[in-house]
Amino acid sequence: MADNLPSGDSSETPSAAKRPRVDVTQRPQPPNLAHPELKLQFSQFLHNRLVRKIKIYPTKIVRVFKAVYHAMDATLGGVLAPPLEEEVFVRVCQSLVLRRLQDLEESRQGIVPTNRVPIARAGQVPQPVGELLYSLGYYEQTAPYRRYQPVCVAIDTASPQPWSAITPEQRGHFYDFVTLTAGRYMSVQFPPHSYYFGEPLFDVMKQVHADGREQCLLFGDKPTPADIYLRFVHEDFVVNPPFPNSECDGIGTQLLHPEDVILQYASSYITRRPDF
Repeated sequence: MADNLPSGDSSETPSAAKRPRVDVTQRPQPPNLAHPELKLQFSQFLHNRLVRKIKIYPTKIVRVFKAVYHAMDATLGGVLAPPLEEEVFVRVCQSLVLRRLQDLEESRQGIVPTNRVPIARAGQVPQPVGELLYSLGYYEQTAPYRRYQPVCVAIDTASPQPWSAITPEQRGHFYDFVTLTAGRYMSVQFPPHSYYFGEPLFDVMKQVHADGREQCLLFGDKPTPADIYLRFVHEDFVVNPPFPNSECDGIGTQLLHPEDVILQYASSYITRRPDF
């Protein structure tokens, strides 16, 4: 009777010849996942998890704007007075940050702001201010993949805060100051509406120690010295950091007192000292 049993070779079994071949180089998947709508439905969680909305607080950006004001004033040599006060200059710079974030929302998401900050589109801004504006943008990282989307904190349109309520006269005095120091202090054009690219600015975290010294911590190896420098001189204006300092895997700076660094930073854009 043992002679009538099938051998261990599956090729001799009658059912083996009818069994379809399986491509072992590809993972088997449910056939209905080929439908685009169903595939999109089951990939939304991954997409949402990767987008990190970074809330920016323009009112926390003060110390560099103050240093820039005094550096620009120094180029006038005390002969000419700035056409606006320091406090107004800072508020105008803060409003420019808000306008930059509004442009990003409109260009990338089609959201038209109800309280758009008016600016001179081709107007020049002090270069330290411009460097921050250009760095605030949509940043995409591939390994590991993540995307940063900077947004502004909510503003009460019924009662605008002083920094978001700039009069045309104050705005005009700001541009007069930039023009007055032209050739003496470096300036750049306000970022075009179509320029929505950003830098790995939010891969750099700020850490303030009890003695007042500060340092920058790094997440990954993408931040450049310019990114670290920019994050250090400014206050920590990020409301919700994308990750805690405990997850950082590098140190970008030593412990430094920020005052001297900020002064040196703002003064480095002076191209000519007063000659009158």
